Amino acid sequence: MWPNFSRLVALYQTLWRHWPLTTSRTAWARRESRVVFVCLMKLTKVGRAASENWRLRVRLRMLSLVHTTKTTKIDLTTWRGYSLMGKILFDVNFLGANLCLVVSIVFACVLMERAIPASETPYMLLERPAAEPQEPIVPIPLSLALDPQRVALGERLFNDVRLSHDNTRACTMCHPLQRGGMDGKSHASAANGTAFLRNTPTIFNVGLNAAFNWDGIANTLEALAEIDLLHPSQMNTTWPALLAKLQADADYATGFNTAYAGGLTPANVLDALASFERSLLTPNARFDRYLRGELHALTAPEQHGYRLIKSYGCVACHQGINIGGNMYQKFGIFAAPGGMGSPAAAVDLGRYFVTKVPRDREVFRVPSLRNVAVTAPYFHDGRAPTLEGAVETMARVQLGRTITPEEIGLIVQFLHTLTGEFHGRPVATSVQEHSDGYE
Repeated sequence: MWPNFSRLVALYQTLWRHWPLTTSRTAWARRESRVVFVCLMKLTKVGRAASENWRLRVRLRMLSLVHTTKTTKIDLTTWRGYSLMGKILFDVNFLGANLCLVVSIVFACVLMERAIPASETPYMLLERPAAEPQEPIVPIPLSLALDPQRVALGERLFNDVRLSHDNTRACTMCHPLQRGGMDGKSHASAANGTAFLRNTPTIFNVGLNAAFNWDGIANTLEALAEIDLLHPSQMNTTWPALLAKLQADADYATGFNTAYAGGLTPANVLDALASFERSLLTPNARFDRYLRGELHALTAPEQHGYRLIKSYGCVACHQGINIGGNMYQKFGIFAAPGGMGSPAAAVDLGRYFVTKVPRDREVFRVPSLRNVAVTAPYFHDGRAPTLEGAVETMARVQLGRTITPEEIGLIVQFLHTLTGEFHGRPVATSVQEHSDGYE
């Protein structure tokens, strides 16, 4: 009994009608080949000949795999009349036709599995643009378009102890700009003097993160600011009490009335704080200059260290403009972190406290590596006092690798190139490095 050949043809035609499609650019599409033409046959008519053979009239379809700056477009075009190679008449045996059809259907299904629907007309690009980014990391912009009045209001609020319930704590207590934008402690201090569960992240470049705090408790800077203001262990204030304090200050009242149509409101206070925090960029790191074309900004060992973090897979998590801060990951994929003996290492369930989803146990937001050389200690519990220790731990528990001291040294040298500038000077690890402080 022969297979139902007509059903196979119908399936093949159905698959064909539901293309074109677009597939995400992958590494194999970025290599030397610019355009690949793959010719497939579409079986359109089946007729029984007088002999034992089947005569199949086929039309040629052209699949063009075109390299573009953002995506690889796959355009499947039916050529009517005479196509690129003309219309061809084949005499083939029935078994051979079935085999050809099955193979082409499998090939089509594989392509469709990797594809997403096209939303625009495909086009052909024969050469890669020179400006196409080649690296998993991009440099920080040298400036942002922010409202200077709102930034100034936010800066004043950031330094004002009146944001706390008892007028004793300002944002700068945990995020001193003279010291890497964080307090340098393994665990942050609460309003009552006890230690918080986690290490304080740096405030520098915080606006480039996709989520905030170690557990991603907030998705916007405004939401995070409100959590910090109202949290009993942090500022422990209330909106009526805070607004009353600010309204009593003529400069605040005038400033908010000038910068905001609604004047002094909770939303505008949060916006001012967030505007200032977004302004805390640290551009012009040596690695950023390297990415912008200054190849001599990095020494040979530093470039070797960068190649190592790419080849070992560190950039799978530490990538993008902030070299992290845009995804979550379990701490301890290949091995338990250990090595510290801190009770926090055993009890901190990370993002699980936010989502209550079991798979989020011990999952944390991946931190940014920018200014990492001046923001010790490391990890959510401050367990690693040195960069060398942090690199060794990450290789062992996140990558399942044991790397040599020489490799650790090269990676650390590269990490030092990620220190940017704030107000035209390198971000410092302590006030003493800039005796006059930041202005």
